[in-house]
Amino acid sequence: MRRLMPFLMTVFFLSFVSVGLFAQQDLAQSVSAQIAVASPEQAAMSISTWAEQHGGYFVVRTLDRISFRVSPGSLPALRAELDSVSFQVLTFSPAARDVSNELSTVEAGITSRNDAVGRIMKFLATSDVPATLAFEKELNGLVSEIERLEGRKRFLLDSVALARVDVGLSSTQRKVPAVLPSSFDWINTLGLYRFLNETRQGGR
Repeated sequence: MRRLMPFLMTVFFLSFVSVGLFAQQDLAQSVSAQIAVASPEQAAMSISTWAEQHGGYFVVRTLDRISFRVSPGSLPALRAELDSVSFQVLTFSPAARDVSNELSTVEAGITSRNDAVGRIMKFLATSDVPATLAFEKELNGLVSEIERLEGRKRFLLDSVALARVDVGLSSTQRKVPAVLPSSFDWINTLGLYRFLNETRQGGR
């Protein structure tokens, strides 16, 4: 195995350089926004429909938040959609991260480890029992690393293929007025509306 190490290091270095030289810019895009709406349910459904019409799908949808994935090419139209379903877009923060270097590193790691597996398999055919056990241990480690890197590669490619969007929904109808005189004096003396507000806030 010691004789293999210089070779493996050389293969890894050359693979890294060759992939890095030809790497292109891969952007993982995202948008974080907060909007004020009359009905969170209706706004969330409208945004979900819009995402599906643009090749996406929602991941999380609650009374105060919706998260979804959508084609990066549709992001320029997202602001208009949020404007149409809200009273006001409170925040709108697009972001982009270049994952080209990490993707190149991951691909180079996969290539080098696959090459190492191929070399070890050739040695296994003529190795004795102690060497075979050592090679099998090395193979198990390499296979685990390859699986981990393949998982990371799929995640990076997915982040480039579909942008992540997270929209907070601030309702304008959730809060009961702090003071709302009732025609019944005994209700006013109980502070019923303050109690309802405190109960709603405590249940969030």
